[in-house]
Amino acid sequence: MTKTRRVWNFGNWNLKFIWNLVLEIWCFYMIIYLYGLDSYRRQKKIKELVDDYSKKYSALNLGYFDFSGQNGDKQEEFDRLREFTTTQSLFVSKKLVILENAFFKISAYSIGQRKELKEFLKVQLPLHNLVLIISEDNKPPVGFDFLINKETAASELKFQEFNKLEGERLRHFIKKEVNKREINLTSTAINFLAESFSGDSWGLVNEIEKLSLVKENIIDINKIEEISDYIMTPNVKQNAYYLIMDLISSQSFSQKIRNLEILFSNQEEPAKIFNILASQAQSVRLVQKIADYDPLVKSGRLDYEEVLLDLVINH
Repeated sequence: MTKTRRVWNFGNWNLKFIWNLVLEIWCFYMIIYLYGLDSYRRQKKIKELVDDYSKKYSALNLGYFDFSGQNGDKQEEFDRLREFTTTQSLFVSKKLVILENAFFKISAYSIGQRKELKEFLKVQLPLHNLVLIISEDNKPPVGFDFLINKETAASELKFQEFNKLEGERLRHFIKKEVNKREINLTSTAINFLAESFSGDSWGLVNEIEKLSLVKENIIDINKIEEISDYIMTPNVKQNAYYLIMDLISSQSFSQKIRNLEILFSNQEEPAKIFNILASQAQSVRLVQKIADYDPLVKSGRLDYEEVLLDLVINH
């Protein structure tokens, strides 16, 4: 009796398609490395990714981790991250992890800590059902360049760079943002904003948000200055914190000087401004600079107004 051999017939089904479908269902693992000094667009990209994955997977568990030390000891934060990624749940099938400052002060890491982090990213994470978004100012350090290597990057590794916007790219960004808010700017007004906020997307978007609050058919350079004063002065108490933080975060010198003038003209106490900056300082350089000012103010050699002006000019 002749045996009949069974033949699997998938018809028009493509085996590669079937395999990709299986991977989509069972293998959720991916690392997305976002880097560059334009933190505004980086944060915007993270929000887009979170929104997309939240819509796609209803049972998505979102975790946020920061290795800068702000949330406690770095090793404790790493242990918390590892626990989050490895813990299984009956109700949560997918996890989305956002990790910031993964390589903060990487030079201070021991050889063992570097090896542990590298093993975690390359070996341990692929075993779990998750997407990891890493957000950094710079490219990954030596030993972690696999995160942005085009030649060796697998399909589960993606990366995108966000350089500071300048020139034509910045003008295109301005047009996109003002069109989104239905604001009509003259070409000279767009150029003015591009020059004033070159490399400072946060300050630029804040300024565009202010412009969107005033109903004008067409806004030119003169109107921008007019509108800025109109919006900022009545609400300066409400916006004071953001104006103060811009003194150290904005890359636009003209914006920082303008913010300082607004704060002074609205009788914001210089000592209060200085103390807020001191409490929010994060970089070692800024912390040291503020510490150097303190005895000069207390001895009467400088007043707070002079200190703030010097800080804006030199930071």
